[in-house]
Amino acid sequence: MAQLPQQQNVQHHGGQKPTVVGIPPNKFDPVADAKAIRNALKGAHTDEKAIIKILTTRSNRQIQVIRKSYAVLYEDKDLIQNIKDETSGNFEKIAVILLLPRPDFDAQCLYSAMAGMGTNEDILIEILCTRTAEEVKEIIKSYDRMYDKALDKIVKAECGGNLNKLFQAILTCVRAPDGPTDDVQAKKDAEILYNAGEKKMGY
Repeated sequence: MAQLPQQQNVQHHGGQKPTVVGIPPNKFDPVADAKAIRNALKGAHTDEKAIIKILTTRSNRQIQVIRKSYAVLYEDKDLIQNIKDETSGNFEKIAVILLLPRPDFDAQCLYSAMAGMGTNEDILIEILCTRTAEEVKEIIKSYDRMYDKALDKIVKAECGGNLNKLFQAILTCVRAPDGPTDDVQAKKDAEILYNAGEKKMGY
């Protein structure tokens, strides 16, 4: 018999505090949450309030543990697919977004930003410039798995000039790992950037 996933402590990536921090590990019961969501999906009417209560109060890491517990409890049923089968409209869209692993959601946003005519560079900047090196690596893996394409090549085809150079540098994940802040080095880096911008403040 497959074993249920173990409860995990919630970790913050890159020292960043997530919007939803989840509930304390000693109060987190992924099996109970999986059962509650299953019950909410059964019957003639989906209990959307019960699902919202769980998905909006658990961290993304906790939600991934719930998904694994759900698959074990209900014979490998995929929670996201069940949500799609039993709900619709904006509720379905939001619930699926909350259930996705963060790297998968970021990869999906990047794909949408570059699909069709034109590229939404603001979304690329928002995602690629605010994630840690480790998070970028996970996004690259998710993008390749989900779309069978190399993210750096797609970005290069969609963007040009210095912006592309910036993105390519980020996608090679050459940034130093997160750690204690070096105030002296930070001041030097700020001066270099200021001088590179012709000593002009703002835009």
